[in-house]
Amino acid sequence: MIKQTRAQAQHVLLVDAGNSLLISELGGREPAERTRGQTSVEILNRLSYDAVALGEKDLILSREELTQRLAEAKEVSFVSANLIDRSTGKLFAKPYVIKDIAGHRVALIGLTGGIPEGNSEFTVIPALDAARDYVTRLQSQADVIILLSNAGAEANKVIASQVSGIDLIVSGG
Repeated sequence: MIKQTRAQAQHVLLVDAGNSLLISELGGREPAERTRGQTSVEILNRLSYDAVALGEKDLILSREELTQRLAEAKEVSFVSANLIDRSTGKLFAKPYVIKDIAGHRVALIGLTGGIPEGNSEFTVIPALDAARDYVTRLQSQADVIILLSNAGAEANKVIASQVSGIDLIVSGG
């Protein structure tokens, strides 16, 4: 389907709102769980995803495993504007990427919905605060701003109503 779409359309963005590393499209966890997300990254690379948000379920992996998965991502950018590595106090991933699509600069900002219970390696900035901050920063750099958010439908409705400048929210979670 992706090949067909790309053959029919000159400009295609392929994105995901998160929770992509351990859960397959069929709902099962194999081989993703056995390889700790490595096969998922291989697939995302092969399909040439433009950006994938890091989701709460992706954080079942340890910081070390996630660091390795992000290093393996050669064709895809994993993004989160609000996932903080507690060991450094800094963002764990790139907050956004900007793609040139048909002469338009398109910003893809990732938002992580939460942290799984028992995970003490990460914390999150509230999604609304991160969205407000990065949309404001990117308005002068991008023609189109898209959020890849797995904060959930209700949180995304609040973000859409309170943060001006967002063109589209790809929602998950």
